[in-house]
Order: sequence, then structure tokens, then C-alpha cells
Amino acid sequence: MNGDKLALGAVAALAALATLKRRGSRSIPAGFKKQIVAMINSGDPEQLQQVIEMNESFGSEGLSGMDLSGATLKFTDLEGVNLSGTDLSRADLSGIILENANLSDANLRGVYMLGPDLSGANLSGADLSMSILKDVYLTGNNLRGVNLSGAKLTDIELSGANLSGANLSGADLTGIRYNDTKWPDGFTPPPSNEVGKKKKARKAPPSSKVGKKKKARKATKRRRMSIA
Repeated sequence: MNGDKLALGAVAALAALATLKRRGSRSIPAGFKKQIVAMINSGDPEQLQQVIEMNESFGSEGLSGMDLSGATLKFTDLEGVNLSGTDLSRADLSGIILENANLSDANLRGVYMLGPDLSGANLSGADLSMSILKDVYLTGNNLRGVNLSGAKLTDIELSGANLSGANLSGADLTGIRYNDTKWPDGFTPPPSNEVGKKKKARKAPPSSKVGKKKKARKATKRRRMSIA
């Protein structure tokens, strides 16, 4: 019964957002943000994805400042979404697509990230303390002032990343690879893990990930059409 109510609520939210878009609205009413939180807590990422895609029509506000703590967002496509100041603490972000997303000042304390797409994401000032990051490319990312204290980083690519002002106290950095990385003043990083880099080279080319993203987007479009 609750699932049926939630589905009806999602359809109503989509219809209302579509109407606001046609009227030229550039802001998202608080009620719709509450609807998104309800969908996340229900464990229904498909409905979440549909509302997020509609939210993109409302400019740069995105999901900024929302409380999504403890959410399960595995394999959700949040490419380019504004998540600045959002509370994602203890969330499961495995396989999530955050390409070019704004995560500045976001609360990511205690998150679990396995193989997310963070290419081009802005993580400046984000709190990643006590988090677990594995198989993550942060090449050239803005990580200025990020808090990685107590975090465990395994198989992480940090080449060209800017970590100036970052808090790395107690962080396990034994699994990182880097080149031309900007570190905090006075910080001496461990040797770059070239063994991990060689293992990466043997894996499937990045095109396989691109193919997955395209398939996911097509599936999402089909779902949106089915409820229109």
C-alpha cells in the first residue's frame, strides 16, 4: 500500500514539476525536495531518477542542502547535479555517476564508494572523513580543503588533483597513485602505488563504462515515457 502511495506521489510530483517548468519557474518548491527524500528512503532509485531529471530544468539549485544521510544511491545517475552542502553521510554511493557534479562542502562522512564516476566533480571543502573509497579516479579533481581524516583509500587515482589545504590526518593512503598532484603544505605522501596502476591497465577500457551509462539513460527515458 505504501509503495502504491509513493508511486502516485512520484507521478504527481513529475506532473507538477512539468507544469512549473512550462510556466518558466526557476526554483524548486520545498515540498518536492521532501518528496525526493521520501523516495530515497523507500529504496526506489527509479522514481528518484525521474524526479532528478525533471529537476535539471530548474537551473543550478539541484539537490543542494538536502538531508540524504544514510541513503542507498548505488548506480544512480547524478551527472552534473548540484549537491553542494548536501548531507550524504553514511550513504552507499557504489557505482554512482557524479561526473561534473558539485559536491562542494557536502557531508560525505562515513560514505562507502566503490567504483563511482567522479570525473570532473567538485569536492572542495567536502567532509569525507572516515569514508571508504575504492577504485576511484580523481584525476584533476578539485579537492581543496577536503577532509579525508581517517578515510581509507584503496586503488585511488589522484594525478593532477588539487588537495591544497586538505586534512589527511589518519588517512590510509597506501593504495593511491599520483603524479603532479598538489598536496597540503608540509605533507609528504607515501610512494605512488605503481603496482595498482599496472593492474588497472589490464582491465577493460573505459568505453565499457560509457556503454553502461548510455544503457542506464535509455532505460530511464523508457521509464519516464511509461508514466507520461
